[in-house]
Amino acid sequence: MKISIRSTKFSDLEVGLLLLLVGLLGMAVSHFLPGVVERLPRCLFREWTTLPCPSCGATHAGIALSHARLWSALCINPLFTLFYLGMVLAAANALAGLLFGRNLALSWTLSGRRRLLFTLLIALLLNWAYLIALRFGAA
Repeated sequence: MKISIRSTKFSDLEVGLLLLLVGLLGMAVSHFLPGVVERLPRCLFREWTTLPCPSCGATHAGIALSHARLWSALCINPLFTLFYLGMVLAAANALAGLLFGRNLALSWTLSGRRRLLFTLLIALLLNWAYLIALRFGAA
């Protein structure tokens, strides 16, 4: 992986700015409509198997983060908490590109991408094991 600072065009910022918009919308909903979570559909995987799915608790972790409760969010779903924090960094990078015309760029080799995907798969499985252990009182 190579990190560099580059000049940006607006088209380079679309994903980061979309993440910023989604994050701000999520924070607004969690602050101004606190009962919205109870109205969301229940997880079908959990209903059918009684096991948590790999993303169980992601919404609650996001709400905890929006209330600046980092430790709670990490305890609820560590992987999605880190994912949300990564979204914040990507959004901040896009905002920096919009304001200053320069932002950070990541370059990956093919082998680096494969290692990243393998690492993400292992992290997802470990997170799922944590959620299952949490569900049955082992964590």
